[in-house]
Amino acid sequence: RRGGGFKFPGFGGGGGAGGTTTLGTVSGGGMDATKFKVAWRQGGGTMMQKGGFGYVFFGTYDATPNPNARPVSVEVCIKLPNEDPDSVKAHQGEMAINKKVAESGGIPGVADFIGTVDLNPIAAQLPPGIGSREGIVWRVVKGKTLDNFFDRGGGMSPVVANTLNIRSEPPTKIKGGVVYIKTALCEKVLGESLLPLAQLHERGIIHRDLKPRNIMLSERTPNTPLCIIDFGSAVTKGNRPFMNDYTEVYAPPEAPVPDGGNPFSYDIFTLGIVGLRVLMPSLIAGENGIATLGKVCVAEIPSYNYDIKAWASARANDPGGQFEFRALNKECEGLMQQPVLLELLSRMLSPNPRERPSAEECLRMLGPQWEAKLAQAKQGQQSRGNCGTCGQPVLSTDVGRFRDARGVYFHQQCQ
Repeated sequence: RRGGGFKFPGFGGGGGAGGTTTLGTVSGGGMDATKFKVAWRQGGGTMMQKGGFGYVFFGTYDATPNPNARPVSVEVCIKLPNEDPDSVKAHQGEMAINKKVAESGGIPGVADFIGTVDLNPIAAQLPPGIGSREGIVWRVVKGKTLDNFFDRGGGMSPVVANTLNIRSEPPTKIKGGVVYIKTALCEKVLGESLLPLAQLHERGIIHRDLKPRNIMLSERTPNTPLCIIDFGSAVTKGNRPFMNDYTEVYAPPEAPVPDGGNPFSYDIFTLGIVGLRVLMPSLIAGENGIATLGKVCVAEIPSYNYDIKAWASARANDPGGQFEFRALNKECEGLMQQPVLLELLSRMLSPNPRERPSAEECLRMLGPQWEAKLAQAKQGQQSRGNCGTCGQPVLSTDVGRFRDARGVYFHQQCQ
């Protein structure tokens, strides 16, 4: 039911806006419109894409610090709204959310907001239909959104396996055989998404539209392999969304307005549906997967009052063949044999927002390794990646750390 978002390869971040970078002087602030190399009038292709709310342009930004320095060019994307008043207002809201993230030092695993740009100095270059000349600028990270890796057979792309460091995906034993549900993939997608989500929630931000299209798989940032993007529907705690926009198959029962007592649980539910989808091959297998997902999320699960255990049990024990998409029955039987994931998804998808666990609680339920990662992140010891010189981890607390135009980090003493 959304007006339409963007679906672009190569959009997003992955390291947060924190730390000293080649763009450190403009991070979260105004940028020079004349330093962008962008084909503003290009009608389509890889350098400009149009979505329901506006446009995203791709190009580079000249971040050379002074005339005598070595040239530094950074790949960027710039988002602008169309002329619809709702699009302009959504754009302003997204800008405010990104500034809030940047002001707090950035969040690893959240789109890397660089700043804003007033495009009035180059207004003559802009195409018609632009609703605001103040653009939102992010650093481009090579990668694609998670939904790009769902194949027609319901399998797991080798790119996903390598990026998320999934070495094996053993079958789950069920009565009379085995079933190949994606337990390791589900755990990794949930865990790597919950880590930045916990920090967003600490800052009072509710994304409101978590789905595979808004989660980037970033192949070059192994410490933050997933990146949350597109804050066009986001709100801060205590504020209502100005539009009744939501993606129906992922949205919780209280959509479009987050619960007043536990607004962050809105995101927990949407991520729970993402987890369920990547777990079950039948929910990602091409057009049939989309049809199955819609039927399950909009009709079946609500008919069981969002009781995932009851729904999975009913499908696993379906002698009369009352359900469509019979392959999903064995996958549900497999889910019943995975007590940790079953309990976690059941709680995340509770119809009562105030009974859903927080992002931190979800990480603890996933296991001690995720609890340790959370503790590390809360202590500010998040690894930004290995140093491009010495190869040792560069931590978020390392004073004077530096990131070059490629996104590679260096210790101060290794520059």
